[in-house]
Amino acid sequence: MDVCSKLIDWLGRLGSPPASVSAVISYCTNDYRFVGECVAQALRVAEEVVVVCCDHFFDGTPEDRALLEQTRRENPRARFVEFPFDPGRAAPIRYWHNLARLTGIRALGGPSRYVLFLDADEVVEGDLVRAWLGAGGAGLFKAQKLASYWYFREPSYQATTLEESVLLVRRDRLTEVVLMGPDERESIYKGVGWPRRRGVRGPEGRVMAHHYSWVRTKDEMLRKVRTWGHAADRDWVRMIEEEFSGPFRGTDFVHGYQYRTVEPFIRG
Repeated sequence: MDVCSKLIDWLGRLGSPPASVSAVISYCTNDYRFVGECVAQALRVAEEVVVVCCDHFFDGTPEDRALLEQTRRENPRARFVEFPFDPGRAAPIRYWHNLARLTGIRALGGPSRYVLFLDADEVVEGDLVRAWLGAGGAGLFKAQKLASYWYFREPSYQATTLEESVLLVRRDRLTEVVLMGPDERESIYKGVGWPRRRGVRGPEGRVMAHHYSWVRTKDEMLRKVRTWGHAADRDWVRMIEEEFSGPFRGTDFVHGYQYRTVEPFIRG
């Protein structure tokens, strides 16, 4: 840690306030295999968990209504909130992602001081996060991005490169302008002001989050890329067909990360 980072850490921890937390989880049924564990771990940290879903995928395809209802039944301690998709609205994909988080914030009922933003394929280690918060981890930081492991194909294939998509942020800094920024959670992180910090680890330097975005069978990957808002970004179908033409090659077609084999945190 450099001198500047040490100073930010020291200043952020001064007068650490109570760390009451709500969690807002963005969900579509493509992530059904992860949402139960995502909710369960979030409940170890948060006093309130709101799961936000849309009635369509963001390419305009109707959601799987039966699976949405099944998800609600299987996670009774979370509150589910749904918002409508307008296929006729000319809006960038980030608009719908942002609207999901804004909908979640508006649905919060408790007096939490912080909000943990997760996608349903992101799973925190609830006990680690709770211990970190109990030791003053929230500090006076307005925003913190948690270091997270990233996985591909199987929950045992873990990238050697860390990511940091999971976001903990002061709730009183969350205006509509901040939530609807052009870079989604990165805009929230930058928009709430200082002090803030990235790549945050928990007790004993342990990584506290796991991102399973591409842990899927071939059919699940194909469904993901055909129904998400980034469908036109790359020739996903061709790359998936090439990927599953043989065994895992030790890298991925999304980021080009290198991998190690680990004991899975979840089985998926």
